[in-house]
Amino acid sequence: MKSLWTVTIICLVVAASILTVRETAIAADAGKESAYDHIIKTRTIRCGYNYYEPVIMRDPNTGEFSGIFPEYMEALAKATGLNIEWTQEVGWGDVPAALQSGKIDAMCAGKWADAKDGVQSAFTVPVFFNAIEAYVRADDHRFDDNMMSAINDPAVTIAAIDGGVTEDIATEDFPKARRLQLTIMETDINQLINVSMGKADITFTNHGQASGFMKNNPGKIRRLAPDKPLRVYGVTTAIDIHERELLSLLNTATQQLQNSGVIDRILDKYESDYPGAFSRVAKPYQTQHEEKKED
Repeated sequence: MKSLWTVTIICLVVAASILTVRETAIAADAGKESAYDHIIKTRTIRCGYNYYEPVIMRDPNTGEFSGIFPEYMEALAKATGLNIEWTQEVGWGDVPAALQSGKIDAMCAGKWADAKDGVQSAFTVPVFFNAIEAYVRADDHRFDDNMMSAINDPAVTIAAIDGGVTEDIATEDFPKARRLQLTIMETDINQLINVSMGKADITFTNHGQASGFMKNNPGKIRRLAPDKPLRVYGVTTAIDIHERELLSLLNTATQQLQNSGVIDRILDKYESDYPGAFSRVAKPYQTQHEEKKED
């Protein structure tokens, strides 16, 4: 009987300890300042960033940012009366942790709105869209006909980043093909390098990334099927999944920039140097003039 009482007491103590820890965690979380509150208090959005052409680039000598997203974020800051601080470079796989930790308020680098990432992150309405296409060596014509069945072959090697979009496409669309697995710290450019060197036969990325690589490495790789994108993603700003107020703020500002033509003017600046790198968001309305023209 004594041992039974001892076990009961131990169980009660353990249960009470667990409850205390849980209540402490909840209280700490409740007292944590949200990204939205921090932005309103400081009048500054702390932006995480990473690089891909022509979305976001940085001059190695001056450190100055350029590209579609820096211009878009500056326009958003002007529209909202806020400031932009380019706070920290963040690896694509580290975005949810950086947002949850409060190191950054938003990932302002054109994050693809992917369902798998949507478990931990929320995404604004798209600024524009990226098509994900296939890229092969310039002299490799094995995939020109019947692309989907030709890639899905054990003799074919796909360069894919661990946990990335390319790996998802390879797994879902081409399960028979082999994989050259790259680490989460590597980039789409590393995928293209491995294809150009013959370590892999094919990879998948957006044309902005690939066109920059092809410009610097002429005759190495080519765009396989521009009219057959494998995926299309909205290019967005990512925030923590719990930041509803911040999502509302960013969405309202982005839609204003879309409807006023600001985003179109930004995209116009990059379209000639990066043809086919992005697709624009369709208008959610028709003017009376456009309606009459259709009739």
